[in-house]
Amino acid sequence: MSFVRPNRGLVGHRQPYIRVAVSEYMAKAPERARSITHVEYRLLQQVLNNIDVASVRDLMVDDSVTEKRFQAAGKNVASLIKNLIDRRLHRLPEDHPDYTPKED
Repeated sequence: MSFVRPNRGLVGHRQPYIRVAVSEYMAKAPERARSITHVEYRLLQQVLNNIDVASVRDLMVDDSVTEKRFQAAGKNVASLIKNLIDRRLHRLPEDHPDYTPKED
């Protein structure tokens, strides 16, 4: 079984469609967005784990005092993001590996 999707080439240019096997497509995207909360969870994980703040550090830190402030702020922001992630665990699809039932 296969379906047709556009060839994602240059933006704004018409691209020919290419045929892709469904199994090939699913191998690339095994985790389908099942709800808005599910996508929010994945986006927050991406922000927490993969955003490089080195450029912000380079702009703001120039001595030991500003380094200490930057480190404290980084911990605070990471804690906020972790809290947002934790608040979504009970709303993930039940078959998601990170799903946790809500505690009353």
